[in-house]
Amino acid sequence: FLVSSFLVSSFLVSSFLVSSFLVSSFLVSSFLVSSFLVGSFLVSSFLVSSFLVSSFLVSSFLVGSFLVSSFLVSSFLVSSFLVSSGFVRELLFVTCHVIPI
Repeated sequence: FLVSSFLVSSFLVSSFLVSSFLVSSFLVSSFLVSSFLVGSFLVSSFLVSSFLVSSFLVSSFLVGSFLVSSFLVSSFLVSSFLVSSGFVRELLFVTCHVIPI
């Protein structure tokens, strides 16, 4: 009777240890999988935000370049118009005063 009770108790203890090991292995694997998923989500979020920031910076640079080039072209046109109108005015002044009409 003592031997059978010892065997039964040994079996129960070993079953408890095996089930505890299996439960702890399941919990550890679940934690590792959830950590991997959270890490993947964080990495993908970082990549998406980096892409959005770089796209915003590139579009801002392009818009700024367009505005600067538009300002330079308009300044060139205005200065050309002013120079040409001054040249025409001086030409008319010289023509009217030097050559009598």
